Amino acid sequence: MKRTILSLLAAFVSLSCVMAAGRSSEMTVIAGQTVTVHPAGMLLEGVAAIDGEEFVKVKQVGKALEIKGEKEGLATLSLSLRYGQAMTYRVRVVTRTFMTRSEGKPEGPEWTGRYELHIPKDNYCISYTYFNPGFAEVSEVIVARIAETVVKADCYYEEGGCAFNKFDYDAGLGYNGGFNGDDVFMYFLGDGASLDDPAGLADGEAWFEEYAPQPASDALLVEAPLLFGWDNQGDDDFETGIVMQRMRQYGREQSYLKRFYRGEEEVMGIKCWVFDMRGQGSYGVGDLCWWIDPKTGIALKYMDERGGGMMVKTYDLDYHEWDVFARPELFNL
Repeated sequence: MKRTILSLLAAFVSLSCVMAAGRSSEMTVIAGQTVTVHPAGMLLEGVAAIDGEEFVKVKQVGKALEIKGEKEGLATLSLSLRYGQAMTYRVRVVTRTFMTRSEGKPEGPEWTGRYELHIPKDNYCISYTYFNPGFAEVSEVIVARIAETVVKADCYYEEGGCAFNKFDYDAGLGYNGGFNGDDVFMYFLGDGASLDDPAGLADGEAWFEEYAPQPASDALLVEAPLLFGWDNQGDDDFETGIVMQRMRQYGREQSYLKRFYRGEEEVMGIKCWVFDMRGQGSYGVGDLCWWIDPKTGIALKYMDERGGGMMVKTYDLDYHEWDVFARPELFNL
């Protein structure tokens, strides 16, 4: 019953990728391509181009944006949201991209870098979205940590809701929450116990014991394995055999990656290494193209042979103040 109540609450309103002024999100489209994105979940109220409007055509459709790339360039959009919040959204239009499947050995410059994984331990807020072959967003995951609090949200656009988990490591309590019909965010202890119910502390402690990543510094690795190339950590629910995981787990030589290197391409304003394994026929690497942040080893995007995949939308590794994006309960009026 508690799960049912919480699911109904979360289904009313979706919170996703909401940022205070000054923060931004970004995506890449090909000139001539039309995509549908949810840059601010169900909180989008309006959009206006503030720079580079000649590069894109933008139309608001409900709470989504329909974006068409016109010609190569960078457009900056201003999004107005509920709760008096605002954010910028950058759209990079390209004419050449690594979105098509490779045939045979990829051509490109020689890779002379070194892949190393540096997982952020604290003060981060990262979100990534899943998209289908038409680049329409399907769902989004948000993971954030400041000090001894970790938040994760799973947002499903087709179902119209977000389910939040919050773990308080100081108190040893776990929470589950969502929005009610009045757009007020509500947290429950554990699996649905009222915050006013002293007996509910046991539920919060049990939820924390079962679901809180241990230690807290491993939260990003546990809650967002896609960012590191499918790190299954012994969990059979995750696909195995992706090259970034194998590089870590089996100590593969760095030279192994050279055969897949295609050059660099920007994602979130970061020049990423592009490793394209699609159609290469190499055992154990999978059929994905990866965009990797050279400084952290984090995958900022991947794409499969059909054109679906994952892309990071929020990449804040210097996150020191909670906002409505990750802690909506702090902004209830």
